[in-house]
Amino acid sequence: MLTRNCNLNTLMALVATLNLAAPVQAIQINLNYADNGENPSYDQNGLLLQELAFAAKTIWETLLPEPGEYDWDLYWGDLDNGSLGKFEITGTAALDNVVLDPTPRGFNGEDLSWYIDPTPADHSEFDFFTQMQENPAQGYVQGTTLYKDLAANPASAWFNVSPPPAVLEIGYIGSPIVTLPASSVVSPAPSEIYDLLSVMLHEMGHGLGINSA
Repeated sequence: MLTRNCNLNTLMALVATLNLAAPVQAIQINLNYADNGENPSYDQNGLLLQELAFAAKTIWETLLPEPGEYDWDLYWGDLDNGSLGKFEITGTAALDNVVLDPTPRGFNGEDLSWYIDPTPADHSEFDFFTQMQENPAQGYVQGTTLYKDLAANPASAWFNVSPPPAVLEIGYIGSPIVTLPASSVVSPAPSEIYDLLSVMLHEMGHGLGINSA
């Protein structure tokens, strides 16, 4: 199902409500776009990929207060294992890579599509506020999940040093409230489209040291 796992608007509204100064941007992510000859027909020059990557890096740069500079290559690339994307550590003098598959695939190997948001800073296509819960131990499959919403086992596994504040927001999942177009040569139903911005945020998170999300 197409969902967006981000809600920067809510965070910024909270900061404004509390009348707090926004944190000074500390980390810096530098992206080097590379054309490896595997660009899809709907993004032949890679501009759509670069636009979504810029939006994702801006979100991370806004949220993380620690200093640091990261230099990554960015490109479309066919991933043989069926992954949507990956963060690739080269282990050499070359830059690490953020790679997105131009044709996302479902669990049965079927070709699906990307939703490439034309307004990535505006999340109004998604409902982040209506909470839906399938497994009480795992928080919500839609809406905001707080630390206090978790059962004991995942809470202790995910935060194994010391427990955070009960109202720490640990996840956002928004379901589409409008019909979203597929930005690919195939056009499945909206529930079979993957949100490129969410996957981009996920892969960049690996590069920043977040091992699971």
